[in-house]
Amino acid sequence: MAERPICNPCPSFAAILLLAAGTACGPADRGTPLNGDLSDLLSDTEGHVVHVGRGGSGNELAVFSRVSGARVSPAGRVVVVLDPSPPFLRVFDSSGDLSHALVPRGGGPGEARRPGSFAVSDSLILLAHDGSNLSLFDVSGRFIARHRVDRFVPLGVTRACTDDAWIVYGPSADAMWNAGDKAWLHYVELVDGGKEMRHRPVYSDSTRVERLMFGKRYDLVTTEDHVYVLHGYAEPPQILAWSCRTGETSTIPTVEPEEVSPRRTALQGGGTGTILTLPDTLSQGIGVVDSTLVSAWLIGHADADAAERTEFRAWTGAEWEPTAVTGDYEIRDSQPGVGLVLSSSDSIPEVFLIAEREFSAALAGRTQRQ
Repeated sequence: MAERPICNPCPSFAAILLLAAGTACGPADRGTPLNGDLSDLLSDTEGHVVHVGRGGSGNELAVFSRVSGARVSPAGRVVVVLDPSPPFLRVFDSSGDLSHALVPRGGGPGEARRPGSFAVSDSLILLAHDGSNLSLFDVSGRFIARHRVDRFVPLGVTRACTDDAWIVYGPSADAMWNAGDKAWLHYVELVDGGKEMRHRPVYSDSTRVERLMFGKRYDLVTTEDHVYVLHGYAEPPQILAWSCRTGETSTIPTVEPEEVSPRRTALQGGGTGTILTLPDTLSQGIGVVDSTLVSAWLIGHADADAAERTEFRAWTGAEWEPTAVTGDYEIRDSQPGVGLVLSSSDSIPEVFLIAEREFSAALAGRTQRQ
């Protein structure tokens, strides 16, 4: 496996950071102090650049049953939200107004039964769905093509630093039964107007899976020169950093090995099995803020009446520096030069944009609100 990066990986920019729910496990530290500046910034809805999910337009599609995913286009012209209720993709303009919706439930062209991860460029939307399909649309909602993938399972997708290529996360088809290295990242090009698909593996390791979890969140984020992927099937989970310029992949730790410890135990009816002891936290996604990789974690609590916390952790190049807020927030996406997109499901599912400089300052405890 390639080496870890030794410094913060991306050039400075204004980005978008989107927060929503997760499933990968990480370390818990309930001693992390609360960050009042960041709490104020997240709760100040009037100060958000864009805020969607309250249905102010009167259109029922502008209200979400749940936020399963969200992306912002590189130029910030549209925000696309994935809802588990059809039509699955809702497209909002930069003012937060619902523009249109696409992908009804079904098995025909432009339809899906189980939508998964999706990615957005300035002109295209790529959707992974129904276990083995990649469907391409333009941002206006016009269906272009569907491609069935046989050599790997497309679980998560993102842009590959340009608008004409994509990185897809998912194991090669033999990952469930063959030993040795398996491809987990794939470089995908859709050519001839999207009618033809070409792909090649760009990262492999020995991670083996016994079963895939559809509906599990798969976090991928693109910057100007890197793609970051939360490799949740690795033990322990880690973040893959794929360089758009060199094609090489390095790794960043999330959970230290001693915090995820398998142990053998006796099973009812005889025999033994392996139980994986995991901390009581959930991954809330990854993003890049002002050149710094940030992860978010929902921190559980033994007291059922205690409020949930979201812990944001900034990667220094050697360790994660935490800060916490009360409430349930999750990271979904980030884009250079655009801002921060976040979502919360504390009351009703909502998605909102915040300027990167404000989020970065609040993360460090330096309020810069005007």
